[in-house]
Amino acid sequence: MKIPGYELRRELGRGVYGVVWEARHEKTGHEYAVKVFQRPVVARTELEWLDRADRLPRVVTLHDARLDHDPPFLVMPRMAGSLGEARFAGASTDQVADWLQQIAEGLTSLHETLGICHCDIKPSNVLVDENRHLYLADFGKAAYLGRELGHLGTPGYMAPEQALERELPSLEQGRVWDIYGLGATGHFLLTGQRPRVSDEFCLSLDSMERPEALTAYRRELLERERPLSLDQADPELARLLTGCLELEARLRVPHPDEVRDFLLRRKGRESGSLN
Repeated sequence: MKIPGYELRRELGRGVYGVVWEARHEKTGHEYAVKVFQRPVVARTELEWLDRADRLPRVVTLHDARLDHDPPFLVMPRMAGSLGEARFAGASTDQVADWLQQIAEGLTSLHETLGICHCDIKPSNVLVDENRHLYLADFGKAAYLGRELGHLGTPGYMAPEQALERELPSLEQGRVWDIYGLGATGHFLLTGQRPRVSDEFCLSLDSMERPEALTAYRRELLERERPLSLDQADPELARLLTGCLELEARLRVPHPDEVRDFLLRRKGRESGSLN
């Protein structure tokens, strides 16, 4: 595959809508991440979201885009990796708390500034730079102001009510979907596992038609009643993640600001205890 102006070096990740490549700019020699899309409509939608989110805190920035190319592509800064990499699982509780605070800040920016619900918060959609600062990425399933592309998330990181094939969510509904994804990401970072479902079960859904897979996923969450694996977290962090991962949307932490403020207070108490 040839992308004009860029030398593709190696594949960094692959999703439902496209493939991300490590690339070198042929004129400057700078390294970037090039996302190549299978469907132009997906590329156009993600470009719109990234353009609207330009310079928001904790959101990946856009360097270049070509929607008229076949295949269409977007160019973003090359990061050190994503939280989905195995090396980040099993991180310390303090590191996980700091990362969750950063994700919550990014979600607040999306929800309150733009009215965007990400709808697919998971470790591989959170990028990490060399200083362990985080940036939300991959807006292919985002929902915004009465428009949608495909707002169903990823099994294991998707709230049970999100697995219903429904109309576009309200901002309040989408916000608590993102909160569930945030909590599930924290669960993965602490334990290396998705909450309440196994990797094997999630892989088995790939062989099903979408309605069947969504029904099976909801049933697994709501009927099996598997406990969360948060024994290694301190009680405060475990309580926060449990609140983010409530199966009933009305009981879930309602706003990422509450997550951010809780973690800031926790950090302040720990700093004070060291003085």
